[in-house]
Amino acid sequence: MSSIAAELAKFEFETTVDVAGLSSIAPLIQPSERCGIYVLHFANGEHYAGLAINVARRYGQHRKTHLDIDRLSFKQVAPHKLRAVEKTIITSLEKAGFHLRNIEGTSRTYAPSPFDDEIMTHEDQALWERDMQWQDVSGERVEDDALRQQYRRRFGTFIALPYAEVAISVLRAYVWACIPAPLLTEKYYWSCSLPLERRPDNVLVYLRVNINGQEVFTIYTQHGEVYFGWHVTKSVLANAPRWMYLENHMYQTGGSDQIYIGATGMYTARRVLAHPRAVAAMRTFNLRLMRKGPTRFYRYHVFDLADKLLT
Repeated sequence: MSSIAAELAKFEFETTVDVAGLSSIAPLIQPSERCGIYVLHFANGEHYAGLAINVARRYGQHRKTHLDIDRLSFKQVAPHKLRAVEKTIITSLEKAGFHLRNIEGTSRTYAPSPFDDEIMTHEDQALWERDMQWQDVSGERVEDDALRQQYRRRFGTFIALPYAEVAISVLRAYVWACIPAPLLTEKYYWSCSLPLERRPDNVLVYLRVNINGQEVFTIYTQHGEVYFGWHVTKSVLANAPRWMYLENHMYQTGGSDQIYIGATGMYTARRVLAHPRAVAAMRTFNLRLMRKGPTRFYRYHVFDLADKLLT
């Protein structure tokens, strides 16, 4: 792995300054030159890449939560290019093997996470990724009667659909094989929703499982066929079998180390869920997303559907 300095030199970073103990960098960068991309370098060797209209102000915000900032690298970038350049740099640094504390745009975060303290220790996380037969079945389910009642009618509509039982069967297998500590993480870290959306191309989205800011599993029908789709960790799924359908579809939340597995019919879906590397790729992807924080879709969680999966 190249040094961080060599990696940033590829992007023509103009400035790197020692900031250990500094509460402000205003004297170091002129007011007219503060719009651009910055990289924070932490004492333990981790990094954080971000954009700022005013990097001096942004640094002050970071200092409130990160007391171990050693150095700061910076390059000027025009405001309309900030998002694109930030994304490119985050992806490049992560692929080069540097540990980033970013949450958005990365495949995994090295920032401290409440998940580690509240749900699953680092030791259990390592076991979860290593042993495909192990599952944390501890804890009790949460209950939200108002939310349950909100989606009860929609669940009644779903359960009458032609492939409802097939969907539940495959989803139950997925939840127990691929969701970390499903009882402890229900609703707040993962949620199952019933969009029941009919699209112009005759696709009917039956259900989704969402973690953090994206869907990780979807079931839908089209022209009398039932389809399944998973977002998984690309690097873990390396050398997938030729029969497995893969597509380079991703969400920013999950980062660049992400790929989509598609399956047509229950037989193929079961075949995917029986494949050790596919399950490992799902497990790693879901765990990484949970470490980034709770799901943003908890308000759509259908408890009546979860009953079918967890009891």
